[in-house]
Amino acid sequence: MATGTTATKTYTTYEGQNIVDLALQLYGDPLMFFTLLDDNPHLSLEESIPAGTEITYDESKIDIKKRALVEYFRNKLPNPIIIKSGSG
Repeated sequence: MATGTTATKTYTTYEGQNIVDLALQLYGDPLMFFTLLDDNPHLSLEESIPAGTEITYDESKIDIKKRALVEYFRNKLPNPIIIKSGSG
């Protein structure tokens, strides 16, 4: 594994976003929520994320094949993409 500088960025959440939304928006992959949880110990899979929560993410972890999707979401801001799951 190569070492070097990371491309750590900060993102501020919007109302209604959840960890899966953020993983899709920031990494282009909803399964990257594991990475977000590892990098942000104040987040939880079970708890909602209040609007205005600052999270960190590492752009160097974005799969090259998913960069176009991440750019798409970035260009949609400040209108977040919100995935609804479950009932309610």
